[in-house]
Amino acid sequence: MAAPSMRERQACWGARDEYWKCLDENTEDAARCKKLRSSFESSCPQQWVSRALRGFCSLSGARGVSGRLGSQRRPRHVHPRFL
Repeated sequence: MAAPSMRERQACWGARDEYWKCLDENTEDAARCKKLRSSFESSCPQQWVSRALRGFCSLSGARGVSGRLGSQRRPRHVHPRFL
């Protein structure tokens, strides 16, 4: 896998931030964020997506985002809500 360009990384991070913002605003109904999740998954390398979802789940205690609790390791990119 070739490293993403700066433009691709920025698109990925923007899609991730929009998806996480939606999850923050819709804590009871993550299904409302389905389109944003699809955008996030199509904008980012799969490894980045799975790592970001594990990080979000472990920090928020959410179960429904990726289907399971994430690892207890702190992700490199912490969701702004937790800074």
